[in-house]
Amino acid sequence: MKSQRDTWDKLYGAGLEWKRASNGIFNVRNKSVLELGVGNGKTLKAIIEKHPKNAVAIDISEEAISKCKASIESKKVAYIAKDFLKYKTKDKFDTIVCYYFLNNFKEKDRIKVVNRIKSLLKKDGIILFEDFAIGDYRQKGKEIEINTIEKENGLICHFFDKNELKELF
Repeated sequence: MKSQRDTWDKLYGAGLEWKRASNGIFNVRNKSVLELGVGNGKTLKAIIEKHPKNAVAIDISEEAISKCKASIESKKVAYIAKDFLKYKTKDKFDTIVCYYFLNNFKEKDRIKVVNRIKSLLKKDGIILFEDFAIGDYRQKGKEIEINTIEKENGLICHFFDKNELKELF
């Protein structure tokens, strides 16, 4: 299996674009924000428009980070091309944005990612979460775990149900 980093780099290098930003960007004015899986920056643009104190944008793909940097020039944003589970920081965040990110992990790593998210969240902070649900029309591919597929292009994609999310968070 090809690494997820290589697969994402190849897709972004070939011109992958996400067009629709998620609608659920709440009040982040003067708050510290961590966006996981920033991609080409569609959601980061919505975050910046809300005037955060600062933002950290992380993605495993160097190609994605490069495209994001080119389209969003802001002194408030730190860009990090790294596997989130290898990201070291002592910073805590008021808001962590986890939109269509957690689905990219197998079960054992999903648990690690959620624990890492919780460890980086300030007391009274919030997690903004949006992802695929079981029954989504895109749930097609080779099943590698329960409700987790590997697509033809090599990407891993998990589909969640409410009970699983309650257990994780």
